[in-house]
Amino acid sequence: MRPPGFPTPPRPNAPGGPLEPQQGWGPSPGRVLGMPVGAVIAFSGELLGQSKKLAGGTTDLQHYGWKVCDGSPLLISAYPELFAAIGYLFGKGKDGEFRLPDYQGYFLRGVDPGGKVDKDQDQRYRTDKKNQKYDGVGSLQLSALQQHQHVLEQSDSTVSNGVLGPEPVIAPTPQSNSGNVVKGSALTSETETRAINISVYWLIKCRLDAVL
Repeated sequence: MRPPGFPTPPRPNAPGGPLEPQQGWGPSPGRVLGMPVGAVIAFSGELLGQSKKLAGGTTDLQHYGWKVCDGSPLLISAYPELFAAIGYLFGKGKDGEFRLPDYQGYFLRGVDPGGKVDKDQDQRYRTDKKNQKYDGVGSLQLSALQQHQHVLEQSDSTVSNGVLGPEPVIAPTPQSNSGNVVKGSALTSETETRAINISVYWLIKCRLDAVL
């Protein structure tokens, strides 16, 4: 279903008269409406299938100039503006193709020039299958836990290490605890470290908006 039609807004005036449509990929400031090609947003609705990975839905993105960030290949000739923005940062397809970023299942992190917050920038690498060290936009960093310590309090006693049998353990405090170290319930995962999260679709702008 195509989006509903809206009346064409009047052209804004400039010192030389009404602004005219711009040509080419490099729009002048103040003359093109909307987001730049290559911009990424979160979308909270269901989508019609862009590929076999996305089934069902209600919104057809082909009429809006956006695509899902699922790593699909696109023809450079069909999306020259997007290719000019991201190039081969996320890989190549067949001859004449480049790939969309694949943000499925990922949290996005802002580029941090100089490593002020991202102290492990040397662990970042390209996502175009070349695995080259790279810390700019489009680089990937695997999950990690920051080094930390836990305190276990118990009284002086004899405990079993599970291998050699009972051994004396000198505890730093006289307090005695039993059971799990963490009180209450704590979710664990064998495959990932994560914060509480909600799923959305990451969309990327692939065509220019309407020009006044």
